[in-house]
Amino acid sequence: MRVHEELLASGATFSYPAFTAFCRREGIGQSPIVPAGRYEFAPGVETQHDTSPHAVTVGGRKFKAQTAAVTLCYSRMLFFEILPTFQRFDCKVFLSDAARYLNGTTERVMIDNTHVVVLRGSGRSMEPVPEMAAFAERLGFRFVAHEIGDANRSARVERPFHFIENNFLAGRTFADWQDLNHQARQWCDRVNATYKKHIRAVPRELYAVERPYLKTLPAWLPEVYRLHHRLVDVEGYVSLHTNRYSVPPSFIGRQVEVRETRDHVEIELDARHIVQHKRIPTPDQVRVTLPEHRPPGAL
Repeated sequence: MRVHEELLASGATFSYPAFTAFCRREGIGQSPIVPAGRYEFAPGVETQHDTSPHAVTVGGRKFKAQTAAVTLCYSRMLFFEILPTFQRFDCKVFLSDAARYLNGTTERVMIDNTHVVVLRGSGRSMEPVPEMAAFAERLGFRFVAHEIGDANRSARVERPFHFIENNFLAGRTFADWQDLNHQARQWCDRVNATYKKHIRAVPRELYAVERPYLKTLPAWLPEVYRLHHRLVDVEGYVSLHTNRYSVPPSFIGRQVEVRETRDHVEIELDARHIVQHKRIPTPDQVRVTLPEHRPPGAL
């Protein structure tokens, strides 16, 4: 626009649209057009994983949550969950759920250079965090990252996010996070059994072909957990992510070990003294008290 103003000041008489059309034809200030790439995958070779922010209504409150999704690149089987946060703990919980849903894993999981997995580097030189590399090894796959800017490399998992936002989330509200992801799983079952025009097939039928090529899961998968150490306060509570969980009065002033799983918070003083609470997934600054932890006559 500034160049057009200067040209008019020097006597030019053409319009701004005519000037920009000339620039496009001559390639002035334009990036060269590059054909979209296409990747073909054999059964059991690759899963693509990514996240995308979405607005959801849970328990009457609006949240900006993270939609985590995986897609089997051959069969296009889709699995996703929506979580209030997405840290390494959440990533491991999600990928464990995905592996169980798909009943196996592929040779590699393609990511988009997310800091949740990446320790250093990008693309081919990416090195995963040792914690995540060990987790992947347990499930039988390895993390790889696409080159920065290579959007085509993650197209299999990028495509469903728009569909999730405008189909699954449109007009829906949820009682709690468990209800949300229960409905998401049912929706995945329905979508995976539906004919897809762009692949001219039903993902569930292609999955029947891919299933023998997936790596079998271990006979026992340990539950993903996060370990914390806390000092019980004078009111008999342990603080975790701004929420406070009650313990017996005999725990007051003592060091405890807190094991946080997807659904529960376990507070352990020793092997014989363990308290379990239902986990609150969001930092709501609430106080959770079990009846047996209140002194007699307390309100």
